Amino acid sequence: MKKKLHITVICYICILFFSLSGCASVTNAKANASFNNNFEQNKLESGVLAENTNFSLNWDSKFNRIFFVEKNTGIIWSNLPDELFETRYDEEGDEITNNPSLEAPFVMEYYDDSLMKSKKANAYTQSAKIDNYSAKKIDNGVEITYYFKRLKISVPVKFVLLDECFSVSVDSSKITENENKVRTITLMPFLCSVKNKENGYLFVPSGGGALIVAKDENEVSKYYSSSVYGDDLQRYPKDRLKTSNTEKIKLPVFGAADTDGKGTLGIISSGAESANIYVDYGNQVFGYSTVAVEFVIRDYQNATANVNSGKWETQVYIDNPINSILSVDYYPLYGDTNNYVSMANIYRKYLTDTYGLSSTNNESLLNINFLGGENIDKNFLGVPYKEMYCTTSVLAAQKITEELSERSSSVKVNLMGYGDAGLQVGKIAGGYSVNKKMGTSKDVRKFFGWAKTNGIDLFMGFDIASFSKSGEGLSTFLSRDVALGVNFRATQQFDYHVGNKAVREDSFSYYLVKRSLVPDIVENVISKAESLDIGGISLDLVANSVYSDYREQQYYGSGNFAKDIDTAIKKIKKHDKNVLVLSANDYAASNANCIYEAPVNSDKSSLFSYDIPFYSIVFKGYVPMTTTSLNLAVDKDLYLHCAETGSGLLYSIANNYNEKLRGTTPDVFYATEFEDQKDIIIKEIEEYEQYFERIKNAKIVDYEVLENGLRKTEFDSRIVVYVNFTDSDINSSYGDIPAKTFRYFEKE
Repeated sequence: MKKKLHITVICYICILFFSLSGCASVTNAKANASFNNNFEQNKLESGVLAENTNFSLNWDSKFNRIFFVEKNTGIIWSNLPDELFETRYDEEGDEITNNPSLEAPFVMEYYDDSLMKSKKANAYTQSAKIDNYSAKKIDNGVEITYYFKRLKISVPVKFVLLDECFSVSVDSSKITENENKVRTITLMPFLCSVKNKENGYLFVPSGGGALIVAKDENEVSKYYSSSVYGDDLQRYPKDRLKTSNTEKIKLPVFGAADTDGKGTLGIISSGAESANIYVDYGNQVFGYSTVAVEFVIRDYQNATANVNSGKWETQVYIDNPINSILSVDYYPLYGDTNNYVSMANIYRKYLTDTYGLSSTNNESLLNINFLGGENIDKNFLGVPYKEMYCTTSVLAAQKITEELSERSSSVKVNLMGYGDAGLQVGKIAGGYSVNKKMGTSKDVRKFFGWAKTNGIDLFMGFDIASFSKSGEGLSTFLSRDVALGVNFRATQQFDYHVGNKAVREDSFSYYLVKRSLVPDIVENVISKAESLDIGGISLDLVANSVYSDYREQQYYGSGNFAKDIDTAIKKIKKHDKNVLVLSANDYAASNANCIYEAPVNSDKSSLFSYDIPFYSIVFKGYVPMTTTSLNLAVDKDLYLHCAETGSGLLYSIANNYNEKLRGTTPDVFYATEFEDQKDIIIKEIEEYEQYFERIKNAKIVDYEVLENGLRKTEFDSRIVVYVNFTDSDINSSYGDIPAKTFRYFEKE
């Protein structure tokens, strides 16, 4: 019976992988080399592996343990917490053995290729502890290959000393395997950890940012895990629905600050698209809570087979792994730098060095998203059909901008949904055109010319990744120009609800474009922008999401997505076009001229103690930002978050509302009609303007969550703002701060 079940399941999996797979061309992926049973052990002697003026990278041959030392203080950073570093003895004089999970340089999840069942392996107990490793010196460090002899897997890990940090990396293409396949690798799982019950904290970059204060201890761990940049869009929508959060991780950074004055900041410097950030909290067996990075070497698709009148669920993995360098840079924190503001400062410097982030002097008080058009239901002689309904023409958008610009000293405008299908997905990049229902080429040139003359930054949105119709040289037929998922088939995409971000399975479907075509699409967008005198281009999906394309191995696991979009943005700017990005990940935010819908909340996990505006601390004063649209806000405290972060005010506006817009996808039209919102917009601008002018273009230099519940932000313009999110008045050093308000003062 069991044998019959096993054969049935294997047959189903084969059908799942190969049915219809011939409909699209796929480049053969390179398999990793096979495990060599006759590996050579090359051991290291204890001592310094590399050093510079401030730090050294060291090896302890007794425990086959690597560690990093600040030379002036002697403070140690290692996967093993430093208080466990020295040999300890129990009451009977026997040496105390550390928990092997605390000793592991990495933990690996693998699966048996025939059974499809995953298990975990500890690199300390199954490799390093029993001397199954080989080391070789490299520039400023060492490469250690860990051999899992029983599993027939080897994993090479590089440990390299850099100027201000040390790097730990794995080249996934150099992993060797046989019948067991590597699924994930978690590097240095306890390097960013804090002691339980002592009020140190873990920093998690969920949305705007969150802290987990390690004040508890539990019999078992409590876990949190979330994909960096959100789930790969190529996962089936139902799978994404199960794991979707209201806020994604947009910054590949994490950290820990303990109460002993020492902490660690981790930055995923390569392979972030294939990474999850996870938290293991409060386990009393370990005595520590930790935040770490899990790299996904092979992705999977959930599958269900009907077997003997029942259902058998499994995960079907891709045969070949991603082909990427997966690396984390660890920065030591100590003394005055052991806090999340310093983490933000270090991470900002990393973005400056990596992407070219630079400061700005172009923040705007008023920011507008004009909604162009939407298909609505019509009926002719009982026959239903769809017709494009213009919610805001180009001329109407200009007229409204002229009116509101008289009320605000600084304005930015984005034209959203003006292509062939309006706010829905049609041809790629909206057909590189303006729908005639919304305006003409002459209207567009006029608006952009007027905006340039009046010092207003104006942008037009182009979706360079989504399409539902063939055209403009692309085709959906037989998935010719469509990106493929793990099963080598096209994955249908769906819209999301604005409020809870859940997938709308009742919405129309569309596809993601083949990754290799994105550069050509960007060139076409630039060409169209130049022909219409468009001075600014806005990007949405590619700025805040990632996706794979299993046509080519370089795109497995969303590989190279950050690099590709960073290149695209720089190409657009090279043609003297400004770039606006929506809810942007770090690679898109760093070179943008403006960020709409910057996150101010986390995904509100039950593990989080409270949110912090880490994202805003990083980018405020460097890239102009807004929160989400105030008139569409589910968060009633959004206006206060604007004050807390010094963000500009954003409003989504439609000029013509129609009752048939209710329930359309995307559902963005409630509370957008200009005549209904105008007085509220003007009132909020007038209330906020005096404060905004004091912190305009200023950077955040300090932030605190005070014990009494107040939030305190200090800007380099010497302005300090206290924000009271509570329902009660709270006293501050500058006097009472009424409930649900903010007050700002000039620092003495």
